[in-house]
Amino acid sequence: MNTADSRETLLTIKGEKFTVRTTLGGKVRTVEQLEAAHMRRVKDAIAVARLSERYPEKDWPRDSPQWAELVKDNRPSPPSYSKHVTSFPKLTYFKSIPKELLEYHETIAEREIVMARKVVKSVTCDACEAAGLGSDVPAVETLSMRGEDIDLCEAHGEKFAGWLFQAFGREVPVLAQAA
Repeated sequence: MNTADSRETLLTIKGEKFTVRTTLGGKVRTVEQLEAAHMRRVKDAIAVARLSERYPEKDWPRDSPQWAELVKDNRPSPPSYSKHVTSFPKLTYFKSIPKELLEYHETIAEREIVMARKVVKSVTCDACEAAGLGSDVPAVETLSMRGEDIDLCEAHGEKFAGWLFQAFGREVPVLAQAA
């Protein structure tokens, strides 16, 4: 069971179960050191399990420096994938389109592939649309209440603002016209 100050790994090697447990303390003082120490101990346990058959304890005492060196040399290591990875080809940039690529440029233009386009969205008055006055009256204001946005034309904006200011007992401000 892994906790903030310990790590535990259960290993089953050739039907035999091993528990490798590492805790903070002694030379292991940080979580990074705990992770590294635990990984070393797991690798050592795998190496010991592999070597026990070939090197019996009566011939190779487990506390000898030779045994420690043998375990260290036989720790499993992750496979190297670097020999399987190929590098990308060198890229060359041109200031103009090379002649051999111009024919492809024309093919792309014929298919009308659009890489990016500008979208212009016109916002219409929600109140005019609800009243059946048309769905093409442009909105100039937005009234936001309880997470809902209501787009209003100038006439409906003045009307709704008048109602709200009257409800709060305030005078309706006159907006200055932009020149």
